[in-house]
Amino acid sequence: MSDHEQQNFNNDLNNQGAGESATPGIISPPVENKAGASTTTSGGANSGDEDNKGALDQPKEEKVEDNKERINIKVTDGHGGEIWFKVKRSTPMKKIIETFCKKQGKDENSLRFFFDGNRVNAAHTAEELDMEDNDVIEAHHAQLGGSRV
Repeated sequence: MSDHEQQNFNNDLNNQGAGESATPGIISPPVENKAGASTTTSGGANSGDEDNKGALDQPKEEKVEDNKERINIKVTDGHGGEIWFKVKRSTPMKKIIETFCKKQGKDENSLRFFFDGNRVNAAHTAEELDMEDNDVIEAHHAQLGGSRV
């Protein structure tokens, strides 16, 4: 994917709205920001620049605060398949599990998800699991059976 396509893709994800969507946002791996990389567009010409400047500061603060509540999570299956998600800390893991399985073409019941060696329950949230930005969830194939007696 070219840089231009990636930027448009990321912009589309960021412009989906303030409400929580049905599926978590799938993102590319995080890249450190370069100085001056973010741009802001203004709706008007030169009239009322000071008023617009004050109005633009307010949403920026809300966006920064909202970004503190969102984290990047990588889900990997150990076979080279990995997907990055940008989710709110309050998003249930069920959404991440469903989306990962759908994108990988696998049945949810055929995989088990682990974070820091502990099984991830669909009802867990990133906050409950004490997840931080760029943490990794591992997806393993479910193994059925046991020993014979």
